[in-house]
Amino acid sequence: MPTTKQTPQSTGDSGPGITNKPGIELVLNGGQRVLDAATLPIEWFFSADVIATKQPTYIVLVVQNKREANNTGRNMENGRRLLLTVSQTVTFLQLFDPGYHRMAAIVFGEGELENAKNYLVRDDKCYRSTINWEKILERGTFGDRPATTVEFEVPEQVFAPEPPDSWQKKWINYLHKEKAKDECVYTRRKIYAFLVKPEIVALRAIGMLIAGIFYSLYVIIGCGILAFIGYRPESPIELLSRMIKGHELEFELRRYQQYRRWSYDTKTYKDTYLRVTPFEVLFILASFGGFAAAIYYAWFMSFPTIFFLSWLVAIGGIFLLHTIITKRSEKWQSLLKQRQEGAEKRAKIAEEEKYRAWLTEYLNASKKPSVVDLNNVPKAYGSGQRVVQWFTVNVWKEKMRHCKPFARQ
Repeated sequence: MPTTKQTPQSTGDSGPGITNKPGIELVLNGGQRVLDAATLPIEWFFSADVIATKQPTYIVLVVQNKREANNTGRNMENGRRLLLTVSQTVTFLQLFDPGYHRMAAIVFGEGELENAKNYLVRDDKCYRSTINWEKILERGTFGDRPATTVEFEVPEQVFAPEPPDSWQKKWINYLHKEKAKDECVYTRRKIYAFLVKPEIVALRAIGMLIAGIFYSLYVIIGCGILAFIGYRPESPIELLSRMIKGHELEFELRRYQQYRRWSYDTKTYKDTYLRVTPFEVLFILASFGGFAAAIYYAWFMSFPTIFFLSWLVAIGGIFLLHTIITKRSEKWQSLLKQRQEGAEKRAKIAEEEKYRAWLTEYLNASKKPSVVDLNNVPKAYGSGQRVVQWFTVNVWKEKMRHCKPFARQ
């Protein structure tokens, strides 16, 4: 099982600038610095003071390899970050780089989910928010939040050997943007490559044919509509020719953005605009037809008009009656809302006490084990999460046996 040695603030030993034990302590399977597996189970435990005052609910886990840690100017913003819920009690981390690593854990309380998520927002390849490792190492906190760091080494021999280059490997990774991260993913891709992918490739070709047909209809119909309302469309023949040649599809069908602009003379530098569009001609004809229909309706259909107006008056009366009843019931609705808010507040206080008692029973630092025992992990909070925890732990136990990660090149 993987083991690691924690830095002084993680174990409670005295160090420069450190006056108290950290509010959170990590268990990464023991006290050795060098891991013996590339898949790392992690548990967390809290001091009694943090449990009583901070209500720890979320953890942001930050992991950096040697290159990321030594990247001057960006080492506060790169690496991998994970958002964990305290109630799950255990998580698993796959590592893909041999050599030195460091890990930071920052605790967020109840109601701070959005704040925690902000530390996972990326800007290009780096995170927008910074993590000051030196201050966490010195103070054992991140701002006013409990935090800690650990360091460990990952030897090369814990990774799975990379499959040799061959036509099979190229076919297996075809259509995948990234290389397989572990042996199980590569095995799934292999099964998919020889049982499913041929059909997928054939269906993809059929799909491209169908997409080409729809695009052709879009071009022909779209160009016709644009010409009808008064825009100069692109040549449908040119657009379809580009599609057949494999060029990027063009979905903007207007040749000129200006309305009515139809041509441009490169010799005189003058534009030619339409005086009247087909749509305007149709609108004029429809206007005359509508005027004639209005005269016919006013002359021959007076009774339906009276009936329609009476129906509008009845609807207005019903609306007025509904408004009066609603205003009289507002007082009772206000009292009911106050009672509901009081019940919700009492239920929230009771839930907080129950959660705090669970933290004290299972995640108190005084009960921290020396290694992670996957057969005896702290119980998750709530029966539903315990079912998820049981399934997750057993799946990862099997992955740790049979799914070694591949090292990054």
